[in-house]
Amino acid sequence: MLTDRKIEQLAKEGIVTILGYDINSRSLCPFDSEIWGINIVGSLMPGEKIDYCFAFDELPKRYIAKMRAIAPICSWQSYADVLYPLDEIISYFQSEYFCNTPCYMLALAIYLGIKEIKLYGVDAVFGATYEREQRGIEFWLGIAHEKGIKLTIPPHSQLLKPTQGRIYGVDKKEIFLNLQERLTL
Repeated sequence: MLTDRKIEQLAKEGIVTILGYDINSRSLCPFDSEIWGINIVGSLMPGEKIDYCFAFDELPKRYIAKMRAIAPICSWQSYADVLYPLDEIISYFQSEYFCNTPCYMLALAIYLGIKEIKLYGVDAVFGATYEREQRGIEFWLGIAHEKGIKLTIPPHSQLLKPTQGRIYGVDKKEIFLNLQERLTL
């Protein structure tokens, strides 16, 4: 179980915002709910309150100190201020599909029974790494959707968007892939 009662109380309050690094939507974050920041993203938003920093990598002490200056750290690593319930989450969902920090954050929000999840700065808009990580994020968003959790995702985010912005096959037009997409397939 989590070692922080405040996080456990979130299920009653019902709204969590996950804040990542992508500048396009990070700057749109309304800061009107509990804010869970990825690593030191809070240092990029001066004057805004971050409630928890989430990190799961082995990190240097100076980086950990920067996070602690922003907010308590939620992790299973030895530097955690709030212990992430990894074994409980894996057991509950019967899944270990965690590609990045937002996946862990989404799983925890779902596990806690959050009613609404907002994502800002988690746009997955470019690069092979983001494409791999996007799958994991969308997996957890699918679980959240299935459980009736309201999802707020900025319009320009690539999350939960069909290829080339249109539903496959509906308009009877072929969806063209660029060379990199073809090589990936």
